[in-house]
Amino acid sequence: MKHLYLIILILSIFTAHQTLPKLNSFGISDILPTKADDNDIFDLRIEEEMLNGQLLDISGRHVTDLTLQQILDFIPKIDAYFENLLNTHNHNQQDFHLAQLAIIDVQKAKKMLRPQDVNADDEHDLQLVLGALTTKINNYYHTDEIESF
Repeated sequence: MKHLYLIILILSIFTAHQTLPKLNSFGISDILPTKADDNDIFDLRIEEEMLNGQLLDISGRHVTDLTLQQILDFIPKIDAYFENLLNTHNHNQQDFHLAQLAIIDVQKAKKMLRPQDVNADDEHDLQLVLGALTTKINNYYHTDEIESF
């Protein structure tokens, strides 16, 4: 019985020290990368935002368990989040930064798809929808810092 309590104690300490990602009410991850090319953090964000916490099956930076439709389904969440931020009186810069990071998540997720999993029409649809949202966010910031496809 003492061993059981010890195991529970160790597990509770271990889980208390882990930084578990969480999504806001719009489905946007609050994890911030430490640098622009922190693939591990962006992978974590993509897993949370687009795969409901399931781990990516990555092989040479390509995945088989992520679909273009999951990426397309995530884009309206970013738009709703950004519109909500514009309509609130509390304009927290970190919240706006999360919208920019979500755009980057989409771009990185798209690059992870295998070429045979994306046809030309789907690619065009993604560019149209994401391009419009990227332009909207860039217009707010008056900057072109969000990388393009």
